Amino acid sequence: MRELHEAVSSGRFPALAKGEALPADLTDFAWGFRREQDGHWIVAVLPDRFEALAPSKPSAGAILDVLVEKGTALPGLDGKRHRQMAALGFPRAGRGRWVCLLASKL
Repeated sequence: MRELHEAVSSGRFPALAKGEALPADLTDFAWGFRREQDGHWIVAVLPDRFEALAPSKPSAGAILDVLVEKGTALPGLDGKRHRQMAALGFPRAGRGRWVCLLASKL
């Protein structure tokens, strides 16, 4: 969590309004984005980047499950771990899947 907090502070998660694209100069730098949703700021992390922060892919899933239980992460629909959100300028076209965390809890 500390590394994610530092990444947010360093600008790796630029604020993007719905429909706004990631600036081209941040394509290789950004790990995700921040957005206000339902009155809360969320930090949307690329799933591959979240998994890279954990010792292994299975441990990343277990960590995410604990974060959802604690209310730090927001679950996807129908019990999925990732939320589906549109964000232009990231490797995935259309509505990609994101690990979504409440910025206030980072």
